[in-house]
Amino acid sequence: HLDEGAFLDHYKLQNLNNNSTLISNTEFRLEKDAELVSNFVTLNGGMLRNNTRVLFNGPHGNASIYGLYLMDRRQHIDNHVYVDHAATDCTSVEMFKGILDENSTGVFNGHVFVHKDAQKTNAVQSNRNILLTDTARIYSRPFLEIYADDVKCSHGSTTGQLDTEAMFYLMQRGIGTESARMLLMFAFANEIVGKISIPELRF
Repeated sequence: HLDEGAFLDHYKLQNLNNNSTLISNTEFRLEKDAELVSNFVTLNGGMLRNNTRVLFNGPHGNASIYGLYLMDRRQHIDNHVYVDHAATDCTSVEMFKGILDENSTGVFNGHVFVHKDAQKTNAVQSNRNILLTDTARIYSRPFLEIYADDVKCSHGSTTGQLDTEAMFYLMQRGIGTESARMLLMFAFANEIVGKISIPELRF
């Protein structure tokens, strides 16, 4: 519960074994002028699901929810984010990025709900994924439900593979295949990693 004018910098790091199963629920309630920055980083785990709910209960609130997941083998990651804009003039940003290898699977389900009286809402959703194999799978569903008429809301989802032209460019300059792959994956993930304010977590 973030009271009036409060600020929270929140982190959840998941790095478990392949046999683990974890379902977590995290809820944030923001009062007037409250600000939230939340980071979900998943590096390993068998079957994982993160349920996140954000409620704007007062005006002029800001919430940034970031997620990064790196999955391989037969691992599965579920990220479900529900942002409830119940107050006017609030801003929410969701940005989740994933890299999936081998037979791993992932789900992103983002839902922004804007109430009728929540005018001047600004909400952005983004989910971007890289599949390193033909057997990796991602199911992405960013979703906006808007009942106010003075809003700025957008959402988007992209899924692809590593850029072959960028790989060729790096390899032409003497960088090996695996090193080139790692550089491109690091560049892709760095947009999220760069938002982490704790140096020890910037692996």
